[in-house]
Amino acid sequence: MKAAAKELNGLGALWASANVEGICGPLMTIVDYKGFRIVAMSLLPIGKDTIRYGSADGGITVHADDPFLNKQLKAFAKPYHLKKHLVGKDLAARALYLPGDIEGHHGYDDRYYLLDFARLMPPEGPSTEYVARSLPLSLSLSLSLSLGGSLDRNAL
Repeated sequence: MKAAAKELNGLGALWASANVEGICGPLMTIVDYKGFRIVAMSLLPIGKDTIRYGSADGGITVHADDPFLNKQLKAFAKPYHLKKHLVGKDLAARALYLPGDIEGHHGYDDRYYLLDFARLMPPEGPSTEYVARSLPLSLSLSLSLSLGGSLDRNAL
């Protein structure tokens, strides 16, 4: 149930961002009915051959192929302090600012689309105690959204 809310939160962050022009997102809503929750999303003019950023196959193939999309998503990541990180394995790894499982597409209608936002927003905020001990609020530190990593507060 939390994943559906994170999808919607990530989409809201994209639409609220003044830094990203020329990138569209799907119309999306969450429907709760008799104990079931679904995410309803509009159909987009995209296909398997339109992906230009991120991965649609669990990181086996990672894309960062479009200069316009790379530039816009770098601008989107900046106010969230998201750091560029490698996604993928060995020679297939690409440097991305957003989570590896987000998908950026150059659609059949010549527009850019972003989808799969669940990992864009953190599932919960860090504890106040942890932030007070580890990271000064004025610190301009960029964080990585790579999977499986950990933040060593003693290394800061």
